[in-house]
Amino acid sequence: MSRKTKKYQRFLAVPMGEKLIDDVPGVGSANKRTLNGEGIYEASELLGKFLVMKQNQDKFVSWIMRKSDGRKKDAMEMFDALKAYHKKYNTTDNNNFEDRGRGRGSHAVDVLTDHLQNVTI
Repeated sequence: MSRKTKKYQRFLAVPMGEKLIDDVPGVGSANKRTLNGEGIYEASELLGKFLVMKQNQDKFVSWIMRKSDGRKKDAMEMFDALKAYHKKYNTTDNNNFEDRGRGRGSHAVDVLTDHLQNVTI
């Protein structure tokens, strides 16, 4: 993504917290309805899908397009934002999440796994 929008910059500016799904670049009202129908309401849940798909661009973009009949541009925007977010806040590079004795980042994985239990790919 060559031109970074204000939405993209805001998305990367702060840790995930309780960002809603429409805070993710590429998610407009139609994609929001579709993702909500899949049980995805928060940006962290979409980030979890991205991670479960092993950050694979083809898988993620195809899944978004299949589920939402969306535009590839929107799906790519979502992918690019999630990839940049993960790179910036990846817990192997910094210590944003508590260490529960299994290595840094394991708490984040636990939280995302809890969110994804009822969401199908």
